Amino acid sequence: MTAFKLWLVLMALRPPYGEGEPLGDRALRLWTVATAIDDAALETDYPGEPDELRAALLAVGYYESRYSRRIHAGDCHAHECDDGLAVGPWQVWPLWYDVEQSRGVGTSWDATFVSARAAAQALADGRRRCGTLDGALAAYATGTSCDWHGANRRARLAFWVGLIL
Repeated sequence: MTAFKLWLVLMALRPPYGEGEPLGDRALRLWTVATAIDDAALETDYPGEPDELRAALLAVGYYESRYSRRIHAGDCHAHECDDGLAVGPWQVWPLWYDVEQSRGVGTSWDATFVSARAAAQALADGRRRCGTLDGALAAYATGTSCDWHGANRRARLAFWVGLIL
């Protein structure tokens, strides 16, 4: 049931401008994202509620990539994906989490799950280090700091998603 609720929220979010992905294709791809988020939250040792992690993963993916099909598939332009260092909807840096870069690239369930699990681990590390969801979101975005001006927007989206879950 949780994956279905995540999927409903993902479908309600505004798609990236000009992407033009057919609705049926987007629905199937976002179902893959929803189930990957749900499974990654279950497998991650997160110092909080699993629904908080699910909501945070959904928010991070939205703000990192808007769940763009092109970014999800690994087709990044020169200025995107942290100049080729980041992969997947969550824009995870594989070097940080010892993930082969190619394993986190693509729209398959396996690639999406690898990326979601690495993002979940990064959020869990940030939550342990910073003590709050806002701090975890800041640490995710900056790599180091528990304080970042954009964390509040991501936390607000996570809050609303958490109410639905």
